[in-house]
Order: sequence, then C-alpha cells, then structure tokens
Amino acid sequence: MSAGLILGFVLALAFGALFHLFFNGSAERLLAYLLLSILGFWIGNLVGLWLNFTWFRLGSLYLLTASIGSWVMLLSGRWLMGKER
Repeated sequence: MSAGLILGFVLALAFGALFHLFFNGSAERLLAYLLLSILGFWIGNLVGLWLNFTWFRLGSLYLLTASIGSWVMLLSGRWLMGKER
C-alpha cells in the first residue's frame, strides 16, 4: 500500500472524527461521518487530479481539493440526515 493512500485514509478519518466530535452525534452518526469523509476526500482528490491543481499537493495527494471535498461531503451529509433526536 502506498504512503499517499495511507495518509489519505488517515486524514479523511481524522476529518470525520473531528466533525463528529464537534457536533456530538451518536455511534451511527460516527460511522456515517467517517464513510462520508472518506468518500468526499477521494472525490476531492480526483477533482484535483482532473483539474491538475498543484497547490498543496503532496506526492499523489491533492490535499486542498481533497480536504474541501471531505468537508463539503460531511456538511451535506449532516444537512441531509437532519437533526438527531
């Protein structure tokens, strides 16, 4: 497994965990946030690759676009899931 892949998963999981910590969700929400963060991170990375975005690039990771993708996916998922009862 490449270092970029491992770093990408670690960052995406950290973003999801921080988001969950900030919004105080349940265990089901934690799992959803982690999965959404991973999905958004890799979609953002692909967008960075597609646009050939070179700012904040680390090896094969497009950190800026991947981070933006992760946070957009997390915020969208929270909005779609609604408030927790």
